[in-house]
Amino acid sequence: MAYGTANALIGIALTILAYGLINRVLAKYAINNRTTVALFSRTILGTAGSAIATIIFAFVAIYYALFGGSIVAYAFQTAFGDETWMWYLVVVAYSTPLILGGARKFLDKLNGWLLPIYVGGLIAAVIWAGAKYGFTDAWLMHEAAGAMPITMGGPGWLATFSGCMGMWIMMMFTVDYAALGKRKDTKFHQRYSFG
Repeated sequence: MAYGTANALIGIALTILAYGLINRVLAKYAINNRTTVALFSRTILGTAGSAIATIIFAFVAIYYALFGGSIVAYAFQTAFGDETWMWYLVVVAYSTPLILGGARKFLDKLNGWLLPIYVGGLIAAVIWAGAKYGFTDAWLMHEAAGAMPITMGGPGWLATFSGCMGMWIMMMFTVDYAALGKRKDTKFHQRYSFG
């Protein structure tokens, strides 16, 4: 809405390209050196400095867990009513055992099989929305609403690119997950898993 469709698409495309290229390098380094975020941070910042990356990593994981859990709790409250605190308790009660040992390993494997279902569901949702509300290409021609914000300091695609850089914090997860990869699968992980 703020920058128009063309600027948004350019900014998102540049973000994907930059994110993928950086992740290719990080994945290769992590696989070849078995380096996690903590080890990489220790190499750069020393023993005391390694805690900085670990703390940031932990806060990011906690943030995403809280955000995701809040969405599920809100959905439960919307569907079934009652108090919000109760649904937060339900989310914590069912999700905590899922991160332990065997359950986590099972869910990791299950997620690999669920990805095609997720993609199919996303396509089905777009088709359903188009069938219900009509297909139009008007969204492609959307221009920025009103004057560009003064604080932007550049073109809309750059603001979109900069806004999407917040997701770059996920590169820390790339390093930790890639460190577990097999060296013989490096190219695959560089291209598809993380690139």
